[in-house]
Amino acid sequence: HWTYARVPLGDWAKDAFGLARHPYDRLGHVAQGFVPAIVARELLLRKKAKVQDIIKISRRLGEFETVLLLGNNFGLLSSAKRADWILRKLKHFTSPDALILAESTDPYGTGQQGHFEYHASNKSRGRMSGQIKMRVRYKNYATPWSDYLLVSKEEMPQIVEGAGWRVSKFIDSKESPRYIAVIEKG
Repeated sequence: HWTYARVPLGDWAKDAFGLARHPYDRLGHVAQGFVPAIVARELLLRKKAKVQDIIKISRRLGEFETVLLLGNNFGLLSSAKRADWILRKLKHFTSPDALILAESTDPYGTGQQGHFEYHASNKSRGRMSGQIKMRVRYKNYATPWSDYLLVSKEEMPQIVEGAGWRVSKFIDSKESPRYIAVIEKG
C-alpha cells in the first residue's frame, strides 16, 4: 500500500511529463477535499441540518447539539484570539451537552526544515507557530490573504479552555499528524 505521493505510476508520469508535483498526490488532495464534502452535504440534506456561517449565526436558528469543524477546519478559526471569540459565541448557541468535533494538523509533525523556519518566524512576530498566512490563486484570480491555524494537541486545550470548553479526547490519524479533537463544554 502506498500514499498518494508514492504511487509508482505517478512517479513515471511525473518524470515522463516533467511535472513538479506527483499527479496522484494532487488527485489525493482533491479527493480528500471533495469526497468528504459531498458525503457530508448529502447527510446534512437528509437530516435537514442547518448550515450557517459562524459569523452570521443568531439565536433565531435555535440551539445546536454538534458543531463540525472537520477537514482540518479548526484552522478556519484563524488565530488564538479569534478562536476564543468564536468558541465563546458558539457556547451561547449550543445545547448544554453540545460537542465540537474539530480536526487539525499538528504543525510540529513535519519533517521539513522550511516549516520549522516558518514556525520560528511566526513566533518572532508574536504569532502561533502553526498560524499560516495564505490565499488561493488560480490563473488571474486570487482570494484575499487570510490566516489559517494549525495547532498541536498540546495547544488545542489551551485555546478552547479559555472560552469555556474542554477537550475530552483526541482521535489520532495513523498516517499523518492530523487528529480530531472531541470538545465539550467545560
